[in-house]
Amino acid sequence: MRKGRDVAVSQPGIYLVHQNLPGRRVERYRRPEHLVFLPLQGEIELAVGPDVFHCGPGRLAYLPPGVLHGLRCSARQGERLIALIESGAWERAGGASLAPLCAPAAPVIREALFYLLLHPETRAGESLLQALVGILAETCRRPDPSGDLDHLEGAAKDPRLRAALAHLRLSLGRPLSVPELAEAAGASVRTLSRLFAAELGVSPKAVLVGSRVELARELLARGGTSVTEAAFAAGFGSLSQFVAAFRKATGRLPSEFARGRP
Repeated sequence: MRKGRDVAVSQPGIYLVHQNLPGRRVERYRRPEHLVFLPLQGEIELAVGPDVFHCGPGRLAYLPPGVLHGLRCSARQGERLIALIESGAWERAGGASLAPLCAPAAPVIREALFYLLLHPETRAGESLLQALVGILAETCRRPDPSGDLDHLEGAAKDPRLRAALAHLRLSLGRPLSVPELAEAAGASVRTLSRLFAAELGVSPKAVLVGSRVELARELLARGGTSVTEAAFAAGFGSLSQFVAAFRKATGRLPSEFARGRP
């Protein structure tokens, strides 16, 4: 699709938009539907309250109905799919209302959205939408693998990437920056970011934050550690930063884990 154009299709329960609009900005607004953003090229930035979600190819962003948000798209590349799913259709498919988040996107999600977009007259639309909602809901409930160092180290092939992840594991519990990771890997920040995106589908910053959240979650689950203690033990610079990152990654507050409800 040429830049500067939208292709939109409406089907029972879902409205789909295929955009190729680099640099697009939308001021804060609300929608009554469940929103799913699937970047194909370039990155999108969603401002939701004090949180900012960065989401690029290979990932999706989800917003429940009624959430006030703003949208910014990268200036050079800006192709994306946007699905607006009616609450009734979402609930009939068994999907629960979840917290706003950014999560890895399975290829089948993109394929299903493109099929609905390109075949608006399909008789299988209702059943396909039901299956799609089920996959989306499960994807959004699943913990983000950006905090699973075992998984990431197993998936990494490039020795520079493995060196960065090994340095991160050894440095958990203290403040750590992406430039320091790049130095440990013997690569530039730009090269390291490209390696993370190509092999793992996440950014170095997402892995830094995700691994800290995972460490804090483990500390809270064991008991005997307060939310504040867990935040600083995991390397977060402030309690507010920790609470925002934890809620963004898990959809819940760290105090819920501290009360023994993981």
